Amino acid sequence: MEAALHNVSNKMQYFCDESGIDHESQYFAIGMLKTNSGQRRSLLSSIAQVRQEFDFWNEIHFTKFSYKRELVYKALIHNTLKQVDYRVIIVKRSLVNSKFFASPDYLMLNFFTCIMVKNFVKPKLGAVLYLDSKSRDKRDNGVDYLKQQVNLVKPGSIKAVEELDSKNSELIQ
Repeated sequence: MEAALHNVSNKMQYFCDESGIDHESQYFAIGMLKTNSGQRRSLLSSIAQVRQEFDFWNEIHFTKFSYKRELVYKALIHNTLKQVDYRVIIVKRSLVNSKFFASPDYLMLNFFTCIMVKNFVKPKLGAVLYLDSKSRDKRDNGVDYLKQQVNLVKPGSIKAVEELDSKNSELIQ
């Protein structure tokens, strides 16, 4: 999948992922990476080099740690930090009034993801936004809601919202 992504023209692509969505965490975070085709190629190359150097083929998941993972994560940050345009919202769960979101966590997730995207994208960009598919609930129209709400505030900023499995996407990881 990633090979197809980085062959796309110089159009902007955003990759969004969440962390701490389960109720065990005091905080949850929604992060988003902004890329053009050159940045995607460079990032994917840097990630591949670090994976090869450390013989590390597992998912890049910052809640899992070992000595080897620490070395891999440090190398990834060192090799990619200057190449990225990344934003994150960190929310303290106890400050969120859950009665505004009924009960499903995905409604809260959609709301805060929408805030993140609205504040990061530019109008008339025509970008593609990739979301981690396992965090989205198929029972609501979260993907359609997100595209519609963002384009109301920033017209033409999002051309499409697509879901990817983060385990198969180096750029969402």
